[in-house]
Amino acid sequence: MQAKLNLENGISDTILFTNIHAKASNTQNDYDRRACAAQLMTDSLNGLFSNKKVIVIGDYNDLLEGSNVAGNVTSPYKYLLDHNFSGITLPSLFPGQSTYIGSTDYIIDNIACNQSMNNHYVPNSFFIFTEGPRYIENFKNTTSDHYPCMSYYRFNFPNAIKDVEFVKNSTHFLIENPSKNSLKVFMEKEINEQNQLSIYNLFGQIIYKTILQYNSTYFELPATAFPKGLYLVEIANSQWKQTQKWILE
Repeated sequence: MQAKLNLENGISDTILFTNIHAKASNTQNDYDRRACAAQLMTDSLNGLFSNKKVIVIGDYNDLLEGSNVAGNVTSPYKYLLDHNFSGITLPSLFPGQSTYIGSTDYIIDNIACNQSMNNHYVPNSFFIFTEGPRYIENFKNTTSDHYPCMSYYRFNFPNAIKDVEFVKNSTHFLIENPSKNSLKVFMEKEINEQNQLSIYNLFGQIIYKTILQYNSTYFELPATAFPKGLYLVEIANSQWKQTQKWILE
């Protein structure tokens, strides 16, 4: 699949997505088939699209470090990672986490980018969306036994927001994304009642909380003490509650 990005600064860019569903199961034959397919895919992508931005996403049915097949200490995708691709979803970066419901240390739904694309990846922005079963009854049997995964990328967006245009009335605030050193919040209109701002990490833990000043449309919080990555910013009052994603570089 090919996607053309039309950026805010007038520049356009193209990304190629390769969506795979690799051979399942955990026998040595399954491992060998995954490894063989990964090598053929890697050579094809590097040969055909050497000057393009490429992402390989999907159900790899194995790990990017080590393997779920007994007796194999290297990943069947080692060839991919040794030839111009970087793994976003390395298990060592996300210990104890899993993309397969009911398992631990089992990230088999993966993302790998070639070097042209990896330069745009926002560090630490990958996360596994495990909240699905909270909202969809019997999620594993009616929807999927895999969790969705997300990652964020940056493409020459302006360094700062000069003007904010609200397209929908339901949008009560916007955040500068990605941002460096501080959180910048732009309110739709002046605050005329108590608004509580809360910042959550991806484990759902509140790491910061404050009350916004009255008669203000702008709030800025120094964030040099926060680790780089993805956060959720929530603002709530007696009339509404809204959450936005915030990427700190």
